[in-house]
Amino acid sequence: MIRKMTEADLERVIEIWLDACIKGQSFIPEDYWRRHAEVVKKDYIPQSEVYVNEQGNAVNGFIAVVGGRHIGALFVDPDCWHQGIGRGLMEYALDRYKGMITLAAYAENDRAVNFYRRLGFEVKEEEIEAESGCREYIMQGESK
Repeated sequence: MIRKMTEADLERVIEIWLDACIKGQSFIPEDYWRRHAEVVKKDYIPQSEVYVNEQGNAVNGFIAVVGGRHIGALFVDPDCWHQGIGRGLMEYALDRYKGMITLAAYAENDRAVNFYRRLGFEVKEEEIEAESGCREYIMQGESK
């Protein structure tokens, strides 16, 4: 079941974010992610509309939408990867927020880039993300 995040979900959401970043974006050192967890918790999450996927009273993924037009985060507990949770969260957001949607994905994260391409997103520009120094794709897609 997908539902709006509550304050009680926050610690679990940050745990999922950290675990998924460490496992799925291992080209960036683990300490980078650990240093940024508090910023995500205190700055990024409060600026977003966050929806969680819950199965059996356990949150196992989330999506954060900024300004109704940008997917700021999509993360699934690594133990639950390849179960359709990320796709379900994306489809939920694309159904809820109509029009052109943007997101950013690290160029080295082939799994994520290919996932977004399968959903109809295209790379519109490439930049170097300032803090990590990694190449990042700005991708765009349209909800129908």
